[in-house]
Amino acid sequence: MKVLFCASECYPFMKVGGLGDVIYSLPKSLVREGVECSVIIPLYKKIRQEHPDLEVVDEFYISLGYRHQYVGLLRKRLDDIDYYFIDNEQYFGRDTAYGHFDDGERFTFFSKAIIETIARHFRHYDILHAHDWQTAMTAPLLREYQMPLKSVFTIHNLRFQGIFQFNMVFDMLGLPPYYASEDKMAFYGNANYLKAGIVFADKVTTVSPTYLEEIKNEYYGEGLDGLIRQYEWKMQGILNGIDYETYNPMKDKYLSFDYNAKNVSGKYNNKIAFQKEMQLPQNNNIPIVGMVSRLTDQKGLDLINNVLDEILQMDLQLIILGTGSAMYEDNFRAHEYSHHDKMRAIIKYDDSFASKIYAASDIYLMPSQFEPCGLSQMIAMRYGSLPLVRETGGLNDSVRPYNQFTGEGTGFTFSTYNAHDMLFTLQKAVGLYYDNKDAFNKLIEQAMAEDFSWTSSSKQYIQMYESIL
Repeated sequence: MKVLFCASECYPFMKVGGLGDVIYSLPKSLVREGVECSVIIPLYKKIRQEHPDLEVVDEFYISLGYRHQYVGLLRKRLDDIDYYFIDNEQYFGRDTAYGHFDDGERFTFFSKAIIETIARHFRHYDILHAHDWQTAMTAPLLREYQMPLKSVFTIHNLRFQGIFQFNMVFDMLGLPPYYASEDKMAFYGNANYLKAGIVFADKVTTVSPTYLEEIKNEYYGEGLDGLIRQYEWKMQGILNGIDYETYNPMKDKYLSFDYNAKNVSGKYNNKIAFQKEMQLPQNNNIPIVGMVSRLTDQKGLDLINNVLDEILQMDLQLIILGTGSAMYEDNFRAHEYSHHDKMRAIIKYDDSFASKIYAASDIYLMPSQFEPCGLSQMIAMRYGSLPLVRETGGLNDSVRPYNQFTGEGTGFTFSTYNAHDMLFTLQKAVGLYYDNKDAFNKLIEQAMAEDFSWTSSSKQYIQMYESIL
């Protein structure tokens, strides 16, 4: 079986969020199961700078209305996977992947370039697996150009749909007018790329079973809940995994001390080292609550904002890493200033700080409003930090709540999206840390024993691929 992945990002070349991790980890796991995989992403400016050894495979032009746009196809082989890069300086010679005024045009070009690349090099492949709105248009284009590949489309976040005016879509892709109908890709008079992916793909997946159930309802459905219910017959929720080679406290290059589930002493040494680096009081007997996140409402930052003063009245240390809304950034900076012995706000994203927070923290805070899958809670458990999460999406599928009567569980959960429900759960977690350290340590042992590798999920993907061939 041959599978071609197409996406807008992929670690280690370009990573903005969890999508980049998935496009790196899932093909690696599938290769171990005997599936031949290749990946195709845009050639962003930083990729060209950091990987000067890319091999030029092909150069050609594609028609976008009255224009002819250059397409370069470059390749690099890594870990038994061929990574292909679509080169066009006008669209991708930029410092960032997203947030440009012409994102619709950029990724429409990318989708058409993928289809032409398939026609020239990948017609012998079995599956084209597209991810999120940036590559969703490959599904209708495969059908329109009668390509032999079957299409799979994965929704990583339904909130981002890629909605653009039809005149741009028809101008660039030359699609017939009937694509503008409500049963295809029309959405309140505009073209909805994510909707097109759902309608035209042979199979559609979400990144957790709970998220699939949630988006069938109006609250989570982002205006597409009716469409999701209509096409649920071809949809499947498969929980993402994490790459156990990348996220491994025994091999993490950013940690001063390695450790594993059998010997966690290194975790406590990392805690002291990080407290020293952050210029916090060095005390192994005070819980560190950590968070690595985009600072947005989706991630539950409004809940934290509402009770931050109450959190900082507790006997703990709070360390937050991330960027996002200026409102949250400024508030965290202000609280760090007024609670300098308890809080640090690192307003940037940095892999080394992320690893150190996972390793040093005792409790990992992730109170998301919604979370299609989430990888941070899995990484936290891998590093022995107990996640405190809201019961939504992949958080509900991956974190087992602490049961005070049986001792079972891998973290702490709350269900209602309410700041004081979150605060009460945090108070319980901190209380357990101080009052019953044996039970707390048992939870750490159980959390580190969980298996969130891609092994199980990749087998589900293989079964799903086979079902449409």
